[in-house]
Order: sequence, then structure tokens, then C-alpha cells
Amino acid sequence: MVDEKGVSEIIGAILLVSLVILGAMIVAVLFLSQPPPQEIPQVNAIAGNNTTHIFLLHDGGDPLRPLETIIRIDGGRDPGTIELLREDGTVEESPWTSGEWSVGKTLRIRDDQTPQSVTLVYSGGSSQALLLTSTFVETSSGGGGGPEPPDSWTITASAGPGGSISPSGSVQVPDGGSQSFSISPYECYSIANVVVDGSDLGAIPSYQFTNVQEDHTIHTTFAPNTFYIDASVDGGGGTMDPSGNQGPYNCHDNETFSITADLGYIIQDVVVDGISQGAVSTYTFDDIVKNYTIVAYFSPESNFIIDKNVFIYGNDLKFDGSIIDGPGATVIITGGLDTTDINAGALSAASNIYIDGNVDLDTGSAGLGYSSQPGSICVNGDLTLWRGSRNIYGDVYVDGDFSLKDARIHDNVYVDGDVTLDWTPWLAEDAYIFYTGWLYPPNNYDQDILSKCIKLSSVPGCDMFDGGIPPLPSVRTDDWYTARGYVSGGSLASNLKIFADGYSSTTWKESAYNVIIIARSGDITLTGLGSSGVTGVLFAPNGRVIFNGGFFTGVVLTRDGFFVTSGGTDVTFRNFEEFFSSPDDYPF
Repeated sequence: MVDEKGVSEIIGAILLVSLVILGAMIVAVLFLSQPPPQEIPQVNAIAGNNTTHIFLLHDGGDPLRPLETIIRIDGGRDPGTIELLREDGTVEESPWTSGEWSVGKTLRIRDDQTPQSVTLVYSGGSSQALLLTSTFVETSSGGGGGPEPPDSWTITASAGPGGSISPSGSVQVPDGGSQSFSISPYECYSIANVVVDGSDLGAIPSYQFTNVQEDHTIHTTFAPNTFYIDASVDGGGGTMDPSGNQGPYNCHDNETFSITADLGYIIQDVVVDGISQGAVSTYTFDDIVKNYTIVAYFSPESNFIIDKNVFIYGNDLKFDGSIIDGPGATVIITGGLDTTDINAGALSAASNIYIDGNVDLDTGSAGLGYSSQPGSICVNGDLTLWRGSRNIYGDVYVDGDFSLKDARIHDNVYVDGDVTLDWTPWLAEDAYIFYTGWLYPPNNYDQDILSKCIKLSSVPGCDMFDGGIPPLPSVRTDDWYTARGYVSGGSLASNLKIFADGYSSTTWKESAYNVIIIARSGDITLTGLGSSGVTGVLFAPNGRVIFNGGFFTGVVLTRDGFFVTSGGTDVTFRNFEEFFSSPDDYPF
């Protein structure tokens, strides 16, 4: 009979042995299959605390991530919320879940209790390693042991009306850090004062806090700007109203200044902040946003006669003579000019011509401008150069429409209006017509000429006289003329000086040289001279000059025009100042 109990014990022993062997195998497999132990990171950290937080500043070594880091307080207490702070003290991650704690960064750990110690443990794979333990020692300041922890401070920045400060509001700055502020006034304001922690620093545009270790305040104030205008006259000859240092003006105010020339003077220029405004009689500052200067300049009425080499001045020019010869000179016609005014073959050869009216030259060959000394031809109206192969020298400025048929154009034409072309004009190789209006050529027109007609949104204007044609000068007093040997009448002869209401010589005389005739209220008539001629200055500010003789050389200034009624007469420019030994002797 089999001992069943014994068999059971044997079987049990066998099974036990088998389980032991199997367990050993499992242990062996587990042991053999484990990865090699990971390298333990090395970390240097500085620990500190205050009443609400523990701080761990990474001071060197390897970086750590949250999944491999265990933090224990007082040996076993779990920490509160852990935040990762950047080097500047700002929050990089809250709570700390994935970021890398590396050199210069801080772990800020919430802890409302007073800690005794903090322990940092590395937990990588299946192994753990103690990295550091820091024990806090109570100090007289109430803080924990170790170095002062990093902290952030608040700078409160604000600005009053009229400007801004940047950044503004509550600005957080890490302990020991720096922060700059920029102060900017709005338009029409300026910085009045900057106050830092209650101390006035004055009107500075910026301020920097350095090594911040406490809270601060910065406040800036602004003041509305006021402005002044310095108005003056340079050298006399006129007035400005108002004058002197004017103001104060508020931002965007306006002010108008009136400029008035004295008798015998004209406005030469008005200069605002160093920039010429021309010979204007009023100037308005209509949006004052800064300080300004305005200076008026005046000159004697006679100056423009000399400066511009004025040769002929008058409302009309009637010329039946041979040639008008004025190289470098200026002819001013305050009215218009047409074909009937000029001998069909005469050459109006003055370098500069200013015509304040329409010009209509049709038939004949009377040209305009000077071939060897071209200047400017200004027409304040329409210009028609139709029949007649006339030469036009100098740049032409037309404040109106331009019609062109047979003329020969040697320089540029600027037309602030329309251009009408007919079949037979000629343009020099480097001559162009610039216009702002419409172009009207015949059908199938010469493409070479059309290519020289260029449309623009605007064209230059005539700048011969800023502010328009100056008026004729005024006569002086009777006593002035008497004191300088002027007489009221006499036969036409050399060196004659006449000051009278008018003057007339209608019979033949020998040629008279260096003649000065001033007709204060009437005409000057010099006719019947035959081949004889006259040189000098003829001034009829309220009348006209009529001439019939072989030649005239000098300057003719009239209100109502210069009329040359004899064929074959040559009229030649000679500068006004050549007839006087001193400006003190100028007769106006």
C-alpha cells in the first residue's frame, strides 16, 4: 500500500524546487536584461527662501527636466507649485512640466511653511541619486539660509497729459537687473520734468534704473509749447507789420505779416527761415508749430533797372526801325505785342523779353531774343507765331496757349496751356515743346516734330521777376533836380539835363550825347532828326516816348510805350548806370 502522504510531500518538494529554480531564472533574466546604469548628472545650485517660496538657482553643471527631478522639503514633504524662471526673472513655465532647468535659471517652489531643508534627487531610469541637500538657518532678517534668492521688483511708470513713457504701468524687473524708460512728448508739447522716487531730474528724454533691489516710481510731466516769430526789415526801405519778436503763439495758430515799401523803394525779397518767398506784400504763417524768422528786404526802385539791365520799359512798343539791339538787356512790355507793332523785318534782339499780355506775330520775319546771348522770353498770355520765318532765341515761357506755324525755335518752349501746330515750323535738335494742355497738329503730321512735343502735368514758369513786374521808379523832388543842374527846357544838345512836365524837339538837330530827359507828367518827343541820333536816358513815368531819327542808344522808361516812327532806326542798349558818375545822381 502506497504511502500517499509521503508521495505528496515529495511532489511538494519537487514543485518547490521547481518554483525556486524558475524564480532564480526570472531574477537572472531580469538582472541580465536591465540597461546599463545611467550617468548621474552633476548640478551646482544655490538655495534660498522667503516667507512664501523656496528658490533653487542653477549655478553650474548639467540641465535637469521635471520628470527626472524629485524635490522633497524637510525630508519628505511634497512641494507646492514649482515654476521655472528665466535668467531675467520672468516666468518661463508654470507649473514646471517640461522645460529644461539649466544654468542661470531658477526653480521657484511655493511653500507657505518655514522650511528646515530642501533635497534634490535625480530619478533617471530605475535608479535615484541624491544631488544636493540644503539646510535653512534662521537669520535676523527672517529669511532662510544661503545667499539672497533672486526676486523681482516693481517699477511704476506713469506720464501726465501731453506725452508718453515707455514702457508704462507696473514693470517687473529681476533683482539686480536694469530697466530703461523713454519719454516722448506729443506734437505741440515738450518734456517739463521727470520725477524718480520723488526726486526731480528735469526735462530728460530717457532714464535707466540699474542694479534694481527695491521698488521704484518714475513719473513724467509735459507742458504745451508756445512759439515766437521774429519779424524784421533788413537795411530799411520799408516796413513790416507787425514787427519785432511776436508771440507767444499756441500750436497751430496763424499770423499774417504785411510788407510795405517806402516811397522810392520796392520789395526785393521776403525770406522765411532762410528760404526766399519772393517779392510778396503779405505772408501768412497758417499752422505755427515752431519758432520762425521772417525778414523783408527792400531796394531802391532804380535797382531793378540796373540789375536786370532794363533797356526798354513801357505799355507798348511800336517799332518801324531797323533793329533793336540789346545783348544781355531786358525789354519789358506791360501790354501785348502784335505784328502791327514791329516792322516786318525788324529784329527785336534783346536777350530777355517780358510781355505782360498776348503776343501775335503773323507775317514778316521780326524775331525775338538774341542769337549769341539768349536769355528768357516770358509771355503772360497767349503766344502766336504764325506766318513768317522768324527766329526765336532763348527759352520761352507761355502762361497761356501756343500756336506755331513758320517760326524757327532754337531753345525750349514751356507752355502752360494748349499747343496748336501747322505745317512748317522748325525746331533745333535740342529744342523741345513742353505743355500741360492739349496738342492739336494736322493729320499725318511730321513725327520728328511730334516727338519733340512732350506733355507734362506742370511746366516751369518765368522767374524773371519774382512777384511780378516792378513798377517804374518815382521822380525826385524839384529841389533835387535844380541842385544838380536840371533845367525845364532848352534846345536838344549833348549833356542836356531836362526836368519838366514834358519835352518836345521836332526839328533837325545834330546828334546829342549823354542826354537826360525826365518828363514827370507828359511825353517826350524827339522827331525830325533825320540821320542824327541821341544817346542817354529818357524817362516818362506818366507818358510815352516818340522817336524819329537815325539812332538811339541808352535806356527808355515809359508808362505808355516807346514809339519809333522812322524806318532804318537802330536802337541799342547801354546800361543805365553808365550815364551817371554815382548812384547819388540817379534821377529817380
